[in-house]
Amino acid sequence: MTQAFGSDDLQLDKRVVYVHGVPADLKLPSSVAGNVMSYDAHTTLPIAAGEIKLAH
Repeated sequence: MTQAFGSDDLQLDKRVVYVHGVPADLKLPSSVAGNVMSYDAHTTLPIAAGEIKLAH
């Protein structure tokens, strides 16, 4: 955990979650771009994001 986050304390109150990716056979419009290194837009397309909050 320290190597990935720089600390043993995840500090979840300072983090967000990003979900990327759609099925490879999904036809994307030509306006969708997002190649990153060897990954195409199907892999890199963000589909959801959220802030982590404490649930009571």
